[in-house]
Amino acid sequence: MRIRTDRLPVADLPLAMRLASLAYAAQPGYGQGALAGLMASFEAARPGGSSAQALRYFDQAIALGAGQSAAPLVAKAEGVALPAADRAAFDALLQQALAVAAAHPNLSNAVMRERALWLQASADDLF
Repeated sequence: MRIRTDRLPVADLPLAMRLASLAYAAQPGYGQGALAGLMASFEAARPGGSSAQALRYFDQAIALGAGQSAAPLVAKAEGVALPAADRAAFDALLQQALAVAAAHPNLSNAVMRERALWLQASADDLF
C-alpha cells in the first residue's frame, strides 16, 4: 500500500500550541522540563510571541532538567540569544549544552550536541 503524500495535512500549529498549553496547565513540570521547553519554543517562534515569556519558559525548562538536558540550552540559544543578536549569550549557552551532553550521555543529548556543534560552526553566518 502506498501513502499519497500530496494529501497529507500540514501540521496545525495553532492546534499544537493549544494542546501544549493545556498539557502545560495540567502538569508544567512534565518530562523534567520537556513540556516547558516546548512551550518556550512555541512562544519564541509564534508571531507576536512574548520574548519575556519565552525566556521564563526556557529558564523553567533548564531548571527542571536539573543540569541533565542539553535541549533547553540549545533551544534558548536559538530562540532567545540568536534573535536578540546576543553572540556572547549564544556562545555561552552552546558551551553549557556541550558540557551537559558530555556529562550526561544519552540519545537526546547526543542529538543536541551535534546541533550545538553545527550552530557553533555556523555562528559567523548567523550573526
